[in-house]
Amino acid sequence: MASCFAVCCFLVACACLVNAKSPRKMSSFEEPPQSSARRNYVAALLSPQVTYWGDWSAPAFCADGHFVYGMRLRVEESLGSKRDDTSLNAIEFLCAPIGTPHTVPSSTLKPHNGYWGNWRAEARCQQGKYAVGYRLRAEGQQSAHGDNVAATNLRLLCTDSSTSWGSVTPVQTNGSGMDWGNWSGEQRCPLGSALCGLRVQVEAPVGGEDDTALNNVVAYCCRI
Repeated sequence: MASCFAVCCFLVACACLVNAKSPRKMSSFEEPPQSSARRNYVAALLSPQVTYWGDWSAPAFCADGHFVYGMRLRVEESLGSKRDDTSLNAIEFLCAPIGTPHTVPSSTLKPHNGYWGNWRAEARCQQGKYAVGYRLRAEGQQSAHGDNVAATNLRLLCTDSSTSWGSVTPVQTNGSGMDWGNWSGEQRCPLGSALCGLRVQVEAPVGGEDDTALNNVVAYCCRI
């Protein structure tokens, strides 16, 4: 009887370990050398690390002379309380030269395609404005039996005041992600620059364990 009780306790402990996120899946952040980037950037805006699972993609940039004015998000809808949600899976930035109409993007960038969900409608800065920062929404690590989703939505900070926007409140353009978790603080480009590139941290499918997909972002700022 005692041996059976010990075996049961061992199996329960193993089940808890399977449901908990393993720290071995966490990936440290190392910024690649500036010389390896396709564009010269003046700042790299790393999101606050609420979770930190997965590997970092290579940086992706708008075409030369183009800047971010909008985005599309790939989002997995809620699958219900008994299923494994991942929420935000991928981000595509829409780019164009300053002053051009926000109709059809002149170029796009997508550092990773994600794994689950559908691409949602475009979210754009108002005509004449462009993105100079962002806020990432994310949900922190859950308990051993909870469902981790990591990043859930993205918000662009848009303005048309490239040299004095530090004293101007940017217009916030929300993505079409989920409403789980909390918004980060504003991550802003230096004066005279705007968003021009993106790098994402994405956890690959982990089989029978808890998937999260996109965890963090680095947005790059280029001189206007």
